[in-house]
Amino acid sequence: KPVEPREDYISQVLPVKLPSGIMGGLKLHTEWPLKFEFEYDRALYDESVASRILEEKQKIEAGNTSVTTNHQLFIPNIEMSADDVTEILYQKDIEAKKSRIDRLKIESELMCFDSKIKKCLGLDKADPQQAICYLESIYNTNFDDLMLIKHPHVVEMVRRLRKYVGNTKEWNLSEKSLSEFSAHAEKVRAKAEQVYSKFKTVVKVPESSTSFWEGFTDLVSQFRTDCKDLTEGQIYLLCSEPTSRKTFLNNLEEIESEKENSSGVANSEHEVVKGGGETPAAES
Repeated sequence: KPVEPREDYISQVLPVKLPSGIMGGLKLHTEWPLKFEFEYDRALYDESVASRILEEKQKIEAGNTSVTTNHQLFIPNIEMSADDVTEILYQKDIEAKKSRIDRLKIESELMCFDSKIKKCLGLDKADPQQAICYLESIYNTNFDDLMLIKHPHVVEMVRRLRKYVGNTKEWNLSEKSLSEFSAHAEKVRAKAEQVYSKFKTVVKVPESSTSFWEGFTDLVSQFRTDCKDLTEGQIYLLCSEPTSRKTFLNNLEEIESEKENSSGVANSEHEVVKGGGETPAAES
């Protein structure tokens, strides 16, 4: 598996508060640039860095100065306070959550357009002009491959619309109305073809696939297999491949967040019990 992207830079450090109160930094990377082709190798490197950094941090906290005087491993003053570090981490967390929310909003829009198009092009009546507008909205949406794989019904709907002719046999249209509708239906097919072509550029199917649709359905099947141990809610909230490092880290964050929330609720309940309250008067 190819190495997954990370936020790496040569001066990357773990902030550490020294006994003097000054914030120093343990260097994460002692060699630069980093060169990894596969995720497994990078994961082993990350593990070794984490072990080294934690060990060095413990030495510093224990008063050992051997690390802080080694400028190959340590930056004596990163010129920020503990509050600055906390604020930076807080802002990064906010940005990450905002990014996830923005992604989920795009997915929600795709599902909404899918539903509206199907309503526009019903068996009893049709509004092809409005459907074209919704197709244009899909085309202009900043979706990616994972969004489409999570919601394959959107791709299937557009695929079918490339051959859309309407239910004209049941509508008893006049010759003029039929001619007008046929012209609009042709535009629906053309717009659907345009959207479908964009799908093809966004989703990279296996080279062995005989068609885009075949390759896409294979990707959807693999995605569902990878999600077999996830709940429907967890799948809906996915913002990265289910087996990716990013998803693993997101899940850890969710677990930690749930623990913090549970701890907060427990503490609140304890305070309520501890504080007690007025004892109700006995009924007469």
